[in-house]
Amino acid sequence: MVDFQSLEEEVSVFVQLIQPTKQSNDARTKVYEYFKGLVDQRCKDLLILPTGSSCSRTYLPDGDLDLIVVSRNNQSEELSQPQQQLLSLGRLFSVLTEEISMKENGVVENNRFTIRNVEFVNARTKLLHCRVNNIGVDITFHQISGIVALYFIEKVNKIVGRANLFKRGLLLVKVSYFLSSRRISADALIELVFERKCDLWRWTGYPWGEGGHAFVLCYQCAGDVSLQ
Repeated sequence: MVDFQSLEEEVSVFVQLIQPTKQSNDARTKVYEYFKGLVDQRCKDLLILPTGSSCSRTYLPDGDLDLIVVSRNNQSEELSQPQQQLLSLGRLFSVLTEEISMKENGVVENNRFTIRNVEFVNARTKLLHCRVNNIGVDITFHQISGIVALYFIEKVNKIVGRANLFKRGLLLVKVSYFLSSRRISADALIELVFERKCDLWRWTGYPWGEGGHAFVLCYQCAGDVSLQ
C-alpha cells in the first residue's frame, strides 16, 4: 500500500530541486532575444520563435532551448519545403559563424553572449545546434508541430490546474530514469500525478481513449530532450 502523504511530500521536494528557476528562465529569454536580434538584423525575411520545453517551463537543467525559424514570405511556389529548409538553415549557419569571427576579432556589438560549437545536424528533422553561454540551442525550420505540441501542453495544463500539476508531472516523467535508482518508483509517481491528484485516467476518456494512451501522447509531446 502506497503511503501517499509521504510520497507527495518527497515528490514536492524533488520537483522543487529540478524545476526551472527564475534565473535559468531569464537566461534562456535573453539568449532567445539575442538570436531574435541577429535574425531581425541579418535575415529580415525570416522570423524566429521560441518553442518546446523552455516555453512551457518543463525543461531539465541540461535541456536545450528550442527555436523555430519560419519565412515571412510565401515561397512555396518558388522553392520546395526541403529547399527552403536547407537555404534558411544555411543562411543562419553563416550568421552564427560570422558572429563568432567578429567576436574573436573584437568587432561585435554584444559581448555578453558567446557562441560555440555551431553544427548542422543532418537528421530526419534537420537543425542547427550550438551553445550560447553554456545553453544548448536547437534551431529548426518551419517545424509547426512544435508550436502545436506547446499549445497542447498549455491547454491541458490549464484544464488540469492544481498549481501546474500537469507540467510538474511532465518533469517527473523526464527524470523517471533517475528515480529508478531511488526508492520511489516511476509507477508510483505516475499513479500519484495522473490518478490521485487530477483523475486524468477518467478525464482523458474522450477524445484520446484510455488514460494510458493519453499519457503516452503527453510524454511524446513534451519531448525527451529536449517563454512565458
